[in-house]
Amino acid sequence: MSILKGMIVRASDSKKVYQIDLIPKEKMVALLCGRTRQVHLQPWAVLDGVEGSFDIKMTETKGCQALCTGVLRPGGPACLLAAVKRQ
Repeated sequence: MSILKGMIVRASDSKKVYQIDLIPKEKMVALLCGRTRQVHLQPWAVLDGVEGSFDIKMTETKGCQALCTGVLRPGGPACLLAAVKRQ
């Protein structure tokens, strides 16, 4: 599966995807998707078109504006940051 800029992608039960971040160290894909803009984690295999064995919906990410993944230091654990606007 190739993803092009401006392409509408659907995942997690046909939810519109706003942002995709790859976490290769953990073999996971982070998706910002759905009507409520919530963060979902799916296995790396979904990029090959394989039906995901799990879909983790992260708690307290409803209304997420953006997400970012990376490592804090070389060789360190992978981190996922979600920016959620609160009143």
